[in-house]
Amino acid sequence: MALPSHRLASGLALILFLGIVSADYSVQPEGSNSSPDQYQQQPEEDDFGGFKVQGLIYCRKDGKLIPLRGAMARIRCVAEDDDGNDAGDFSVVSGGSDHNGYFRINMSKYALEGITLSRCRVHLETHPPSICRIPTNVNEGLTGAPLLQYRTLSDNSRLYSVSPFVYDASPYY
Repeated sequence: MALPSHRLASGLALILFLGIVSADYSVQPEGSNSSPDQYQQQPEEDDFGGFKVQGLIYCRKDGKLIPLRGAMARIRCVAEDDDGNDAGDFSVVSGGSDHNGYFRINMSKYALEGITLSRCRVHLETHPPSICRIPTNVNEGLTGAPLLQYRTLSDNSRLYSVSPFVYDASPYY
């Protein structure tokens, strides 16, 4: 029995969407030669010595993903002092995402002597005034996405990535 063409098209669109959402969207500086061995897994702990986080935020409207300008993300980490004592939670909000939906948080700007961060997660924070106002848990945007991997930049800082986040234009998706 043959599938109706609209079901086949819907199935292909779903496969394409899942591929887009799960793809690696890391951004490379111009002129960089990135090879797989430059990427490393997130360590259990991270001091503030040049630590950045990047990601993308999209609006899902009419089944299409559109970069969302002006959206913000929050990174939350557990802070510990040099003796391993809990120093509380540490949280920073990104600036608004650019026209490509790209955001970056430079954690080294908030360095505190003797503080180590661990178990960092990134969440959706706010959206711009637009039709895309419904946060989703795509790639753990609501519950908190883990930092995936990092690569070392030319200034020896580490740039971590998270999978893309999505806001919905309608609650009926």
